[in-house]
Amino acid sequence: MTTMDNIEELEKMLKENKTLLDQMEPEKGHAERFMDKYDTLRERKKTNIAPKSGYRIFWRATLIPVAASLLLIFGVSRYMNKVESLQNKDFFALVENPDDPYAIYSTYMREVGESYTEISKSTAMLTTEENQEFLRTLANITDESQPMIETLPEEMSDVDKAQIVRDYYNDRLNGVETLKKSVIKYFK
Repeated sequence: MTTMDNIEELEKMLKENKTLLDQMEPEKGHAERFMDKYDTLRERKKTNIAPKSGYRIFWRATLIPVAASLLLIFGVSRYMNKVESLQNKDFFALVENPDDPYAIYSTYMREVGESYTEISKSTAMLTTEENQEFLRTLANITDESQPMIETLPEEMSDVDKAQIVRDYYNDRLNGVETLKKSVIKYFK
């Protein structure tokens, strides 16, 4: 349907319902509001200022926030990747037998013990409550009700077990490293 068809259809509908429409009285101030809008439209046509189309306004209102959101997500993901790449240290690189899951677990337990000692010494001058807060955080990172190594199936090869145990405990030790850095920053 073209615009002319729409106008003709509207005129036809108005003519058919003229008596009904004439009986209804418009709201108070309707004529003034209509004339204000009509005058504004006539002024725009005289000065060749076309009103912004709803289509353009919609796309501006939609695309700008979407673009900003995408930039924000991209920036945050780049930052997180940078932080991860800086944090991911391989704590098990010097294990004598890297295919032995028990050697990896022993190294993990030694690192955890050293971390408790280091954090306890670093936070010794704090109040008991502050000291305990750091130690509780360390416990939340390292404690487990059942060691990961005991939950792996027996039929799994030691090489596969070692890789799983290495990845699992390496992530935990990276968390411990982050906590150690937080302790250092706390005193700065």
